[in-house]
Amino acid sequence: MGRSHLLQAACHAASDADKRALYLPLNDLGHFPPLMLEDIERLDLVAIDDLECVIGRKRWEEALFHAFNRLRDAGKNW
Repeated sequence: MGRSHLLQAACHAASDADKRALYLPLNDLGHFPPLMLEDIERLDLVAIDDLECVIGRKRWEEALFHAFNRLRDAGKNW
């Protein structure tokens, strides 16, 4: 309860601090192709909500796996 609000608040705080942030509500976006994960390693904060909505969806699972690895390789905190 309240998880979405906390993630959105974190993105707003990052944005207020001149950081690049992205809030991804997969409940709303999971039916689209995962194109928004391209170049995600350029962001300072990525807040992924409703991850359970894409479980079992191969394209999303692979895209998230590769996005995580790119973020890690770019030295981003996770």
